[in-house]
Order: sequence, then structure tokens, then C-alpha cells
Amino acid sequence: MARLTRRRLLELSALSGGIPLLGGPAVASTPGTTGPRSLGPVVLEPDDPRYAELTTRGYNARFTGSPDVVHLVGSAGQVVRAVEEAARTRGRVAVRSGGHCFENFVDDPAVRVPIDVSEMTAVTYDPDRRVFAVEAGATLGRVYRTLYLGWGVTVPGAGCPTAGVGGHVAGGGYGALSRRYGLVIDHLHGVEVMVTDRSGRARLVTATRDSTGAERELWWAHTGGGGGNSGVVTRYLFRTPGATGGPAPYARSPSATRRTGRSRWTPALDASRPRAAELLDALAAELTRAAGAPHTSSTATTPRLKSVLRGVQWPGGARFKSKSTLLRRPWDDRQIGVLHDHLNRGGPEFAAAVCLTFLGGRVNDVPAEATAMPHRDCLFSVVHEAIWGEEEQTERQLAWFRGLYRELHADTGRALEDPLPPQPGRAAAPGQRTLGPLDLFRYAPSARPPG
Repeated sequence: MARLTRRRLLELSALSGGIPLLGGPAVASTPGTTGPRSLGPVVLEPDDPRYAELTTRGYNARFTGSPDVVHLVGSAGQVVRAVEEAARTRGRVAVRSGGHCFENFVDDPAVRVPIDVSEMTAVTYDPDRRVFAVEAGATLGRVYRTLYLGWGVTVPGAGCPTAGVGGHVAGGGYGALSRRYGLVIDHLHGVEVMVTDRSGRARLVTATRDSTGAERELWWAHTGGGGGNSGVVTRYLFRTPGATGGPAPYARSPSATRRTGRSRWTPALDASRPRAAELLDALAAELTRAAGAPHTSSTATTPRLKSVLRGVQWPGGARFKSKSTLLRRPWDDRQIGVLHDHLNRGGPEFAAAVCLTFLGGRVNDVPAEATAMPHRDCLFSVVHEAIWGEEEQTERQLAWFRGLYRELHADTGRALEDPLPPQPGRAAAPGQRTLGPLDLFRYAPSARPPG
């Protein structure tokens, strides 16, 4: 049986992390008028049977909220009214889009008024502004499907089709296309966001890359700074920088993806790449040879949209802990040893992973200060995960997770729950000082206004 050495573990992790080369460009959207809506406002209290549907739809079964009321909204105007109502009682607001938040940012006992935007899903093109408008409740799958089938374009986002754009875009947004087309925010022309003044009056602001003053700062805050700081995003407006015409001149989405099926994993590669099938077979053979495990495989070429919409399936109702790290340099031998040691621990209940995703390429082309995503020089994004089923396993799994993270990053001095340090020379939450004075919109890692 071949021995999986520490160095080989790193090589194989990097190789498998670089597999996806799906395809597709990005273009933009702006606010425009939409047709009449039949939904909302829907206001649900705990005695309504629908209340449980919306308070338990979070991705992580570790957390369930118990808010005073849930607002299910169908338009920007309904968002305004919901926030003004919360402002009158000073109830803490949280916003839910796709429900893929891994922590308790929405399902927190302190959150009294969640606003669910999952019914705001329109994806349209505005020819006058030459932008694509994507409402904040749309899932990535809907966005990819509508942009590709309608105009043959895409945005370089993540591969999970049920994740919502609301949090994904505000956090920066990256995926298999990012080395070729940059981050999603590199194509973000503007954001339509609901903010409040000191009196609790809410209003919609359209902040764009071309805005000035506080509105420009508000746009900047949504280019990687995360949601939940300055207000409620109702719509994202996308236009690829430098685009001069309608949808046709924008970069095209590759039409197919080649996938190789395995018992527990499915790597994917752009089918137009020379020797795609041969490369996938070689990867599978190398990975299983090093692990000493036999394998069988089947390879097929699948239309890209179908491939993307298939998504990643997680166990229903699973509890988990997931945390990302951005690497500016490769792991050293000590860190590889830590990974090797921790991933070989655990009994039958143990399910854990460390996943690498390549960055670089066009991601590095944008100056660090141009957006609220300053990590432009990083090599990889690393996701550390532990997944379990039963509540009684929680402390044991979290102890393993924290031990891995602490030892892996011992040289940086960073603890697991440390907040990110502020970016030098810039306020952590631009726009919040003038556009979010009531501090209604916050969660654990949120930037807080001065004072």
C-alpha cells in the first residue's frame, strides 16, 4: 500500500483544489421597475405555522432563531416598511437570502426581526443603463441559469446553486471562474440598499462605482465587507468594467463541463480544455494510488448549466463548523504535519475536510484598496470543516476543529474566533457612520461605528 506522506498530501490537495475550470463571464445590473408582485408583505409571529418554516431554514442545524416576528418581503418598498417598524422598537434586524449562513448571524437570540428576502428573485437586463439587475433573494443557480439562457453570460461566483446572492456578493464572491474573470465584486457596478437615518426613517439608496462621497463609500462597503453592516441590500447591479455595448459583447460562459464520477467526490474541468478526460483520469488514479484505495470511474461531458446547478449535497439537518483562511504563502512542513495528524484522528462519527481553492489570476489584477476585499495577493482560500449529526457530539467536534485551527495557524497568533483586523487607512464599515447611525444592522463580526 502506498504511503500518503505529508508532502504528498499538500501536493494532492493543491491539485484537487485546482480542478474546477467551468466557464463564464460576468456582466451587470441596475435597479429598474419590475412587474406587479403577488407576495407580501407577510408578517409571521410564533403562533403561525409558517413561522417555523422560516426560522428553521438556516443551513446549519446548530442554530435556530426565536425572533418576535419574521418579515417575508417581496419588494424593496416592503423592506423599507419592515425596517421602519423594527426601528420604532429598536429591534435588532438580520437579513436572510439563501439561508446558507454557516454561523448564527441570523439565528441568534439577540435578533428580534429577521427580514427574509428569498422571494425577491428577479434577474433582468436594463438596456438604458447597460446593467444586469439581480434581486438579493435570487439564488446563484437562478442567476446562472437566467443570465446564461437569456444572454449567454454569467458572473464568476461559487458552485453551490442554492446559496443566495445577498451574502455571497457582499462577501466578495469567488468561484471556479475567478482566476479568469476575477471576483464577483469586480463586476459590481452598483448596489441598491435600504438605509436608515437617526430618526428611524428608511430610504433606498443606489450607490455605484461612479458615486461620490458617502454613497461611494456605501458601494465600497459592499465589495467584500460583508452584509449586515449598513442596511438591507435589495438589488445588485452588475456591469463588467470596460464593457461598451449590450449583453452580446460581454465575455461568454463556456458551454460544457467535463465531470468524472467517483464514490465520494466529483472533480470538474472545462470540456474545451485539451485532454480534459485524460487529465481527470490521471488525477483520480494518482489520488487513489497514493491513498492505497482501488477505484472505478465514469466520465461524461455535461452542459455547463446542468453541471453548475447540480451543486454540493450536504447531509440534511447536519451540524457543522466551517471557517476559511486565505493563504499568502504555502504551508510549511510543520503545518502539513498538523494537517496530516488531525485528519487521521477520529472514530466512525468523524467527518472533516480541509479544502483548497485556487485564487490568483485576475483576482490579483485589482488593487487591494479598490474594494473591501484587500486579500488580492493570496494563493489559496482554505476551508476547514467538521460535520456531525447529533447534538451530543458538538463539543467533541468543536474541540477537534479548534485544535486543528489553533495548531495550523500557531505562527500567526490568531485564535479561532478572532475578528479580522481593520484594513489600514480605511474605516472598517464605510458609509455606516452617515447611513446607518441606529446600529440596527449588525452581527458578531460586523464593523461597528465609532463611539
